[in-house]
Amino acid sequence: METNGVVYDTVDVTFKGNSTAHSAGLLIGAQWFLGKKDNFVLDAWFLGAHYGTSTGDLDGITDRTLTSVEQQQVQDELDNLDIPVVKYKATVNANGANLKVDGPWAGLRAGISLGYRF
Repeated sequence: METNGVVYDTVDVTFKGNSTAHSAGLLIGAQWFLGKKDNFVLDAWFLGAHYGTSTGDLDGITDRTLTSVEQQQVQDELDNLDIPVVKYKATVNANGANLKVDGPWAGLRAGISLGYRF
């Protein structure tokens, strides 16, 4: 990376962490009984939407101690992330970084399953 004519080494930060989401939704589908005894069931859901919230905590680890210039470089990169809709807060120290995320969680579902009825 070059800043004001000065070339800096690339800083690799590996992030690991957890996220948690809670959502609610609605599925639209159908169920068909298969066979003469109706023991086998085909279950299909054609459209399902869900919406909720999510939080996450990611810790970034480096393979060496970061200088103050490198810390600022990593902080600038994290502050300029383009993560739509989600709010996040990044903090950087000599040992790596931490990224806390908070925002909405949404999705669509569809699927088919085959079951056996007792």
